[in-house]
Amino acid sequence: MDADSSLIPRAELLKKFQISDASERRRRSGAADWPPHVLIGKKIYYRRSQIDAWLRRREAESVMRCAEAES
Repeated sequence: MDADSSLIPRAELLKKFQISDASERRRRSGAADWPPHVLIGKKIYYRRSQIDAWLRRREAESVMRCAEAES
């Protein structure tokens, strides 16, 4: 498995993005723009490539909103 397709445990995602357990659960269960997760047994994982793609989308949206606000 290459680094882009490696799986990140849910706990690592919470720590990396400094979000609460409740926020992650809420976003995972209902947010339209949240990276897909993988359930293995009773544990939740996120694919690194999906998180990276999600971050790029959010960054692009942020840049567009800033550009629109400046015009």
